[in-house]
Amino acid sequence: MDRPAPATGDDAALGETLAAARAHFGGHDVLGTRLGAPAGWRSATELTRPGPALDGLLAQATATAGGGRRDIGGTLLAEGYAFALALRAVGTLLFGTRIPAMAPAEVVLEFAAGDATITGMAFAGGAYGVAGDPREGDPSLVVLADEDALLRRLHEEMEAHLAPLLDAIGAATGRPCRALWRSAGDRLGGAFLWLGEIVGMRDRAWDLGTRCMRSGGPLAVGAGFRVLEHAGLAEPTRNRRGCCLIYRVAGHETCFTCPLTSEAQRRDRLESRAATAAAAAAGAQRA
Repeated sequence: MDRPAPATGDDAALGETLAAARAHFGGHDVLGTRLGAPAGWRSATELTRPGPALDGLLAQATATAGGGRRDIGGTLLAEGYAFALALRAVGTLLFGTRIPAMAPAEVVLEFAAGDATITGMAFAGGAYGVAGDPREGDPSLVVLADEDALLRRLHEEMEAHLAPLLDAIGAATGRPCRALWRSAGDRLGGAFLWLGEIVGMRDRAWDLGTRCMRSGGPLAVGAGFRVLEHAGLAEPTRNRRGCCLIYRVAGHETCFTCPLTSEAQRRDRLESRAATAAAAAAGAQRA
């Protein structure tokens, strides 16, 4: 497999795509993505294998979840990590029909203080694109035949990056790797769903996501994008294939997209949300 050469700066193919994303958001780095290796950030190579770095993240994720359940902490860590990686890949796909090279050695991460939440991600700068890309010939860009080939490469890059992490989390927590892969695949689908709304590209994101999520491999859990209409609300959503287990911690319930949440419960939650919004609007009128 050909790999693109590293490159930094907005003049690199990937840098150009990230600059387009920032411009879309008025100069704000909504994707939280850079090129290079910012000082103080942590290498994904260190975090995606057994050792004290991963143990520390597991302890933080377990503490954040509450209840002392390492299997729940491990699931949430796997989901958060997979979503952070998918968010950057889907973002560059939407803004430039390119994805970053994502081997662990090509990725560094920033975490919230004392937390396992990823707040920033930086790539070495290599990227994959499709035939006809105006930067074709740039050594930092490997050109593939078409979008379907690019979507397959997205799967390959994410799977290769996540495999050692999920294996290590499974071994440390007892959570089956098959369940962790379902959760990671759900977060890839969630990245398409969330970004499609945030950037105003729902049709494009849902088309790419649907094709991507059926391209094979452990992340291909199916897209299932849909709009749930109830109580005057229209909620873009999808049904997940895996459960994060957070409902087993006191004070939590199943997530809106959880396979354990019934359609009736989803409608009840939309109804409650609509009632809350109506009450807030009435209060604002009286103020």
